[in-house]
Amino acid sequence: MGMVALIGMASCSNDDNQIAQGTTGELEGTDMELTFSVNESQDESVFTRAMADEPQTERQTFMGMEVETTVTEDKTGAPSAAEARTRATVYNTVDLEGKTVYAFVYDPSTNKTVAARQTLTVTGGKLTVRGKRGCQILFYIGNAPYASKGVDLSAITVSQSSSTDPMQCVSDVITSANQDLGTLSFKHVFTKIRVVLKTSDGRTVNAFKVTSKDALSSQSASVNIFDRSYIVSGSKSTVSLEVKNNTTSTATADYKNIIVDPSQPEKELSMLFAEDGQGATIGGSRNMLTKVNNLLTLKTRKLLPGHRYSINLTVKPATEEYMNSGFRADKNFYQWDAYEPYGVGDPHTWSAGNSGIHKVPAGGQNQDIATQSCKDCPSADEAKMYLGAGVLIDDGHTGAYQQAYITTDPATGEKRTYHGGVWLKKKQYIPGFAAGTAPKATSAAVTNGRPTAENINEYFFLPFYGFYDNTSGLTNLYHSYGAAGYFMSKTANETGYAYYLTINSTSARFGRALNWTSNDLCSTTIWSAD
Repeated sequence: MGMVALIGMASCSNDDNQIAQGTTGELEGTDMELTFSVNESQDESVFTRAMADEPQTERQTFMGMEVETTVTEDKTGAPSAAEARTRATVYNTVDLEGKTVYAFVYDPSTNKTVAARQTLTVTGGKLTVRGKRGCQILFYIGNAPYASKGVDLSAITVSQSSSTDPMQCVSDVITSANQDLGTLSFKHVFTKIRVVLKTSDGRTVNAFKVTSKDALSSQSASVNIFDRSYIVSGSKSTVSLEVKNNTTSTATADYKNIIVDPSQPEKELSMLFAEDGQGATIGGSRNMLTKVNNLLTLKTRKLLPGHRYSINLTVKPATEEYMNSGFRADKNFYQWDAYEPYGVGDPHTWSAGNSGIHKVPAGGQNQDIATQSCKDCPSADEAKMYLGAGVLIDDGHTGAYQQAYITTDPATGEKRTYHGGVWLKKKQYIPGFAAGTAPKATSAAVTNGRPTAENINEYFFLPFYGFYDNTSGLTNLYHSYGAAGYFMSKTANETGYAYYLTINSTSARFGRALNWTSNDLCSTTIWSAD
């Protein structure tokens, strides 16, 4: 029930019908025992109603996926537009059962109490309180404010921290013991916020952790219990929301109470996903975010006291349209021209499949003699022509044409998602490539960036997939993932060796002798040029 202001209301008076007393506290004269049903409610406002009716949808690329975002005020629809302007909307985020409630019976003409505070408990979804005819009753959940008889309620304030969820409501004027008391709808004082992350294709959102970029919540506030207004105090802090061990395609964080400053201007609502793989795990794959690709910035908006909001994120799988069609993004690593990937049988040890390495015969150097896994890789000369045409290094930050790929750590089985890699010109756009007359380079200066919208179709993308090397043991098997790429050629150099490209964020070069035996280096990327 909303607060009722009555002009010229008579002061609280005694009632001839005395009702049995059953609650704590003392009232003068005759009083009535009143039982209310209880629930919780939310104030309405023109701003938040409009936002809820027409939430702003934003689309951006994030974590290698397209993300659709809306920020909504959460509530059930009011029966009609007219009622929406005057009625609070009921929603259930708090279990009121067993809550301690403080009750103050007061004269609405003066706002002064006519008795000491009563301490009540919600039992069976109801509250029983002693009141007087002509009075109203203010109910408060939170730190215990004290008020003796004759105190002006509008002057009472109480300190509340951001870890509490203070709530308040006011009854209608008490007319008799037999009146229809209705339901007490407790209104939240502070703001509630949550994040809902879901996928468009049904993949499980296993977990996520996100923190607001800005300090949204004050440490505490001095709350006026009569009208729920407050003045913030103490330092401000960011807000963190986290979900663990989710098993469906939608992961919903619990609401968190925050104390927003009512005087704050509208601002961007920006969320930072945790780095180092804790940001989000989708379909079993951890997204390994960095400071350049973990920020999700939403439209400017104002959060209001007493309201609750959901940041709704819907992620769609990235389209790897420009990923090299010949790249084996299947977590398989090969020795040079082996017929099976490293780890057949036991992913932690050498296996029979790796014994299928193509041994380069004596006198076979500088020949395109791969016949198994590397037979479709570029030749040594073709690799040099790719370098000669220029190299674009992609650091994986969000934006147009962000790529995503998944790796698996063989020691732990943990999946990770990365975004960094290299863009190379497609051979049909390199003049002289087919004839072998294009410029050949054994090293190339790297340029940071991505192809533009005008020339994106002239490029293909290779991820920095790293390599395996068990020189330091099986627990330290996987190296340079997300930071460097090693791309084999089909051309043998000399017995036990092969030519390759190695590219990282600062350099790109043609290598002469990638040794697959002396240091047990057993993986680089199998690729076929687009």
